[in-house]
Amino acid sequence: MKRVAIAGGGASGALLAVNLLRHTGAEVVLIERGPRVARGAAYGTDDPNHLLNVRADRMSALPDEPGHFADWLEAHGGCREDFAERRAYGAYLGELLADASVPGRFRVVRGEVTDIRSEGGREVLDVDAERIEADVAVLALGNLEPSTPAGIRPEAGVYVGDPWRSDFAAGLGPDDMVVLIGTGLTAIDVALSLEFRGFEGRILAFSRRGLVPRPHSDPSPQLPPPEGLEPRCIDLLRRVRTDAAQVGWRDAIDRLRPVTQALWASADVAERRKFLRHLRPWWDVHRHRIAPSIHARLKALREAGRLHFAAGRIVSLEASQLRWQPRGSTACSPPAESAPTRAESVSTLTQSAEPNPPTAAPRRPSASSGHSRRAPSGKSSPSPTSAGRCGTWRSASRSES
Repeated sequence: MKRVAIAGGGASGALLAVNLLRHTGAEVVLIERGPRVARGAAYGTDDPNHLLNVRADRMSALPDEPGHFADWLEAHGGCREDFAERRAYGAYLGELLADASVPGRFRVVRGEVTDIRSEGGREVLDVDAERIEADVAVLALGNLEPSTPAGIRPEAGVYVGDPWRSDFAAGLGPDDMVVLIGTGLTAIDVALSLEFRGFEGRILAFSRRGLVPRPHSDPSPQLPPPEGLEPRCIDLLRRVRTDAAQVGWRDAIDRLRPVTQALWASADVAERRKFLRHLRPWWDVHRHRIAPSIHARLKALREAGRLHFAAGRIVSLEASQLRWQPRGSTACSPPAESAPTRAESVSTLTQSAEPNPPTAAPRRPSASSGHSRRAPSGKSSPSPTSAGRCGTWRSASRSES
């Protein structure tokens, strides 16, 4: 019997373990340093405001059972067409792993992998004080922590490199400002969490282009992928624009889903670099969309003047003073220090990478970067689920592996 060791027990590692147990006779060792398996950063959240970005009926973890998660969600009080809570999906993955577990073929090792090496045709993993030998070692490490952006001195005391590892909003008041580095899905998660926790100050989120994920619309039938696609950026861009004029941009993007991996795999290095440099930001906000209810809440925050998105870059962060340069405010040749900049008094700067608000006087410095994901403020927060029609997800009491 072959043994497969998986370093990382988040969603990807757990799904690999499930499919190995279901479809092969391999022994599986799942190694996880955190307290829970089958969650990871995305599905380990306990915040009900963090929703899946895809409807439940398209989120099955089992390719051979496309309605598996939707059936599970209905059994727990949700709706098949819901944008379910991410914590519900984490519970689903935990149950799936428990159901797939086979005595003698599966175990979870709690600890951190400190070394992997090959010895005599075997892979050897050092996990804290334990030595694990395997025929195959798989790295399922998830997203690495973002690096500190240039111009930021973490010792300033307001910078938060990972918004999921600290309660950076504790103690903030209505006169404070939180700045999010990034305007993608993580930044949206952080903004929603701040609102839910009762934060009444202002939030500035900015990135190089200031692009924000677009909302989903009503579901429509899946169109077949276009024929004759070539892995060339300019050809694909023209094809998507042509399709968008005929069927709408959402369907034009969605019909590429079945062939995206194949297109990327067949593209040469030059085309990949073109995509990453010129098209990826636009692809991300159109392909990785947000639930309509989330879009409506962001719109309300923006109209109330509490949330601002902008395009720009950081120039410097000294103490609680953030200087940033709006995109297009100057030519490229002058140094950043001589370019027109804006100064903000920051209470928290948070790393949210995956935008011209007024200045706020901070009570306590804080900054967070923008990869996103309730605060007992006495204020009610609208539920992000469509509970009125189908009810809300009920947490299962089943224990996980």
